[in-house]
Order: sequence, then structure tokens, then C-alpha cells
Amino acid sequence: MEGMYGNVDAVEKQQEEPRGFEQSGKLACRESFAVEENEYEACDPPILLGRKQTEQGAAPAPVWGPWWLLLGGALLGLSLLLNLLLLTLGVTRYTAMKGTVEQAQMQDQQLLETASSPFMIYNKNHQLCVEVEAGESLTAATCHPPSPTKLFRWVLGGRLLHVGSGRCVGVAQSASQRAVRLEPCDAQRPQQHWVCGEGGLLGLAGVTPPLYFNYGNSIRSVVMLYTGNKEWSRWVVYDSHRDLCSRACDVCTPCRLGWAFFQDRCYFYSTSLSAWDMANTSCAAQGAQLLTMDSPAEQLLAGQGAQQQGR
Repeated sequence: MEGMYGNVDAVEKQQEEPRGFEQSGKLACRESFAVEENEYEACDPPILLGRKQTEQGAAPAPVWGPWWLLLGGALLGLSLLLNLLLLTLGVTRYTAMKGTVEQAQMQDQQLLETASSPFMIYNKNHQLCVEVEAGESLTAATCHPPSPTKLFRWVLGGRLLHVGSGRCVGVAQSASQRAVRLEPCDAQRPQQHWVCGEGGLLGLAGVTPPLYFNYGNSIRSVVMLYTGNKEWSRWVVYDSHRDLCSRACDVCTPCRLGWAFFQDRCYFYSTSLSAWDMANTSCAAQGAQLLTMDSPAEQLLAGQGAQQQGR
């Protein structure tokens, strides 16, 4: 039997031969990874290789969930809303400031339109004129050369307007020996209203006992309020030597230039032809109202205005 089936015994013997670890490993590799040609290629299973790389390498990047995206969107939206709010506040504040400046400019223009012609305040006994130094103080100085620092105007309410600065003459307090100074014009301040007296006296209005606009016998020659009514407190218009109130606004009206004062109101007659709505808008822009003249007196005033406009 051995001779007949010798080839079978040989095969069985080969199958029964013990195999070492290395040998069996190589065979296993060749069977599992038949594509690889190099028999010395590493034979670790793919799972083991992945585990080794994870242990040796860096940790995997975190995965951002949907709630992170929602939080980021909320923060971005909040930032945009805050910027819009700040922008709105800035625009509102700028508009308010612009309106205040425009109103102040309009008031200054109206003040000049209702003012008297300019003049210099002159003390005949000392041959000095009132001048405004750098800042707000009033002093007595030489009258030559004439300059805007020495020019004044009467405006409504018995106020003195300094031409060079556009501010009004006033005092901080109604008391003797208080320095006279320049202040922003304010018709509501009693300390800016002046009245004329006999012989060139100029005093603060509504004060008892009287307080006069005085040269001030001091080193700096500062003009001040004083109870004395002698030569130091007597002033006239330079050149004409007339009373200061000869230039006052007794002939001035509370109306702007080009307007007519009639029965405690200011009227403006326009020769422009336009629709009622457009004319009303134009009047409103000037702080006035469009009206229909029904009374004979108003119609007469309108006729006079038309004649003056036609000249």
C-alpha cells in the first residue's frame, strides 16, 4: 500500500508537520493579503494599525454641534443690533445738535436785523471809549483807531450788542462794583437790560437804588456797575456827542428786515404767485402763517406792501 499510495503519504506527512509561529504567520499573511508581493510587509490587521496610530498621534478635532452654530448666530445678531442702536443714537444726537446750531444762527440773524446802527460809547470827560479786551471784559481805552472791538448796537429790550463778538453787555450780579462783561444774548436775563438817564447816564434796568455803567477808577480801567452818577458814569455817542439812547431801538420794530409791523404783528407781502399749499409751506419755513386779509386795515397794509415791492 505504501508503494502504491506513496504520494498520498507524502502529502499527509507534509500536512502533519508542525509549523512554527513565524511560518504560520507568513502563510496567514499571504492568504489574507494576497495582493501584497513583499513577504516582509507588516502583517498587522487594519484595526490594530488604526489603534496604534491613534495612540501615537494627536487627539481628533472636536466636532461642533448645532448648538454652537446657534450661539454664534445669536452673538452676531446681537452685535449687529448694538451697532444699529449706536448709529441711530448718533444720528439723533447729531440732528438735535444741528437743529440747535441752526436755531441759534437764526436768532443771531434776527437780532442783527432788528438792531440799530453801530456806535462807539464815549466818555466825554475822560475822552475814552469803551473797548472789549481779549475775552469778555469791558475797559476804557483810546478811541483811535476805530475797530469792531469798540462798536456796539442797541437791540430789542434795551440790550447792548457788541458788534465784534455778537454778544450782549451784562453783569453776573446786580450789585455795585460788579464788572460789566459780555455774555451770550438772552432776552430773559434782567442783567442784560439797560436804560438811559438824564445827562448821559446809563444804568441797569429795574434796579433800586440805581446802578450805573461806570468807567471804574482802577488800574485796569475796567467798566463796572456803580452807584455814583457823576462824570465817571456819563456816556454819549462818539462823534455826535448825543445821548446813547438817541441810537436806541425806539424806532426799531420786533420784525425782521423786509417785514412790516402792524397791530403787534409782523407782516410780509410776497409778490410771488404760487398755490396755497406752496405758499403756506414757505411761510411755515420762516416761522410764520399764511393768512387771508379780511379787515380793511389789513387790506390797506397789503396795498402799501404791494406798492413798496413794485418800486
